[in-house]
Amino acid sequence: MDTIDTLTMNGQTLTLDCDPVDKPPHYTHGEIECIEAIREVVRRVNDGEEGYYLGNIFKYLWRYNDKDGLEGLEKGYKYYGWLIQRYKETHK
Repeated sequence: MDTIDTLTMNGQTLTLDCDPVDKPPHYTHGEIECIEAIREVVRRVNDGEEGYYLGNIFKYLWRYNDKDGLEGLEKGYKYYGWLIQRYKETHK
């Protein structure tokens, strides 16, 4: 797949130093990519559904400040509620 090297908007050309598919800037902070951190966090969870919720929580918290602000926090909060509900159901 080709990567985007430049982006022109309103007559200004921006040079991008990332691959928007494989390495989008809102998923990369320093040397750590969000997917690497999610894999480490989820690896410790034995329940697939809990792992799914946890991974999404982590994703939304990771990128909220770089992508969608409050909406990202609210999405993470929603998944957090589902994680709590699932945990209560499976850890009685």
